[in-house]
Amino acid sequence: MAKIEILCPDCGSQTYRAGISRGNQRYKCRNKECYIAFQAEYRRKGCDVESEGKILKLMEESCSMRGISRILGVSLPYVIKVVKKSRERSIT
Repeated sequence: MAKIEILCPDCGSQTYRAGISRGNQRYKCRNKECYIAFQAEYRRKGCDVESEGKILKLMEESCSMRGISRILGVSLPYVIKVVKKSRERSIT
């Protein structure tokens, strides 16, 4: 069996296997400053890193939040959460 090296998406450090959640292998970063937990592949579209960028781009294009949730196939509460989080970042 071939060994696949999974790197941390935040800092690029090596990772180790940290259990299984809902049938998906989870990993943790070995870097003590980062130390995040993540999955190599996500089943839900809302967890995809690119979906947040797409949501913000569609908001700039004046799409409604409900329309964005239908287009991307994510829940409306997730769209609202991403928009609120981006507004909080822009204020500070």
